[in-house]
Amino acid sequence: MKGSFLRGLLEVILPTPRNCLFCQEAIGGFGLCETCAAAYEKKARLNGQCQRCGSFGVCGRSCDVCRHWPKYLVRVRAVWPYEKEAREAILAYKYHQQPWMAKGLAQASIGYLPAGVEVLVPVPLHASRYRERGYNQSSLLAKALAATGGPPVVEALRRTKATPHQVGLSKAARLHNLDGAIAVARPEAIAGRHICLVDDVITTGSTIEHCARALHTAGAKAVSALVLAAGFSTLAGR
Repeated sequence: MKGSFLRGLLEVILPTPRNCLFCQEAIGGFGLCETCAAAYEKKARLNGQCQRCGSFGVCGRSCDVCRHWPKYLVRVRAVWPYEKEAREAILAYKYHQQPWMAKGLAQASIGYLPAGVEVLVPVPLHASRYRERGYNQSSLLAKALAATGGPPVVEALRRTKATPHQVGLSKAARLHNLDGAIAVARPEAIAGRHICLVDDVITTGSTIEHCARALHTAGAKAVSALVLAAGFSTLAGR
């Protein structure tokens, strides 16, 4: 009760901006305005989307990103193509000190949670990256999803070593950039359960693969993922 009162008071004093995440038009709630939501739903539909990893630009049960994935890595749901307004919003949330955006991003993505998931596990940041950024965008998103009606959050993964940013690395370098960098901190919380990893973007799928492997080795029954955006498969010629 006390916590709810304090949160309500804080919202009155420092209200969370209620603007469309993409066009900044004032809206009644959080997430996207009707125009942007409809435009991106159409964009996703017209581009086609891999049924397994969520990559855009190709239709099928798998693509060049996920055809080699192990069976325990079930599916990734991606909300938007990683381009234009979606890219700008995600970069603002991730790098420009706008953690309040997590609430709107959760509202926009809650309907994309993979079926049957029991626990949300955010992709971890190394301590040095956390100090640099001030927050883990994946963790904030996972907690906002749980508050919006999703499964509970367990911070089950940790980064054991600092690695270069995935952005800017070649595909080959990305595939091995996280080797030995992901460990399970709470195996008892994920054993025998269907885990949903939460992250901002999937491109080569390397981060999701490394996290899923660690969870599977620690006893997770299956691993799916929810990401805000996905890149385009190279099969699409983009």
